[in-house]
Amino acid sequence: MLAVAFLVTAATFVFDRSATILFGILHCLAISILIYGLSMEKSRAPVCAAAGASVLALSVALLLALRGVPIRFDWLLPLGIHSPSLQSFDYFPLLPWFGIFLAGAALGKSVYAAKRSLIRKPWPVTFINIAGRHSLLIYIFHQPVILAALYLLGLVR
Repeated sequence: MLAVAFLVTAATFVFDRSATILFGILHCLAISILIYGLSMEKSRAPVCAAAGASVLALSVALLLALRGVPIRFDWLLPLGIHSPSLQSFDYFPLLPWFGIFLAGAALGKSVYAAKRSLIRKPWPVTFINIAGRHSLLIYIFHQPVILAALYLLGLVR
């Protein structure tokens, strides 16, 4: 996923340097998965929930602490600290989104602990099921299609 995220960055850099995706949803998910896998995968649900709440609290504290502080750089962009001039088609910093990721991990460890479907009978094969199984591929291909349509319609420069 991180390799795909870097490809998205490269493609948007070539396409429109002024709004390059430097840390979008794929970057955030890939880094979140890596951090979670290295540090919290074996943790129980309450630990993941507490860590998620801590990350969210840290996000709020950082937002309040930096209020009115002029930021003139973008090198802390993954943490949500950036200059006001940042423009991007897609931006999901780790703070607060890693907290949401950890809350989802806690929910998964508690509600989906048996790793079996909660729905007993199998679902019929439909477009929705197929789309759910191939969501990353659909996400990657729908972005250029939508951007091309917006550019052709003159809604984006």
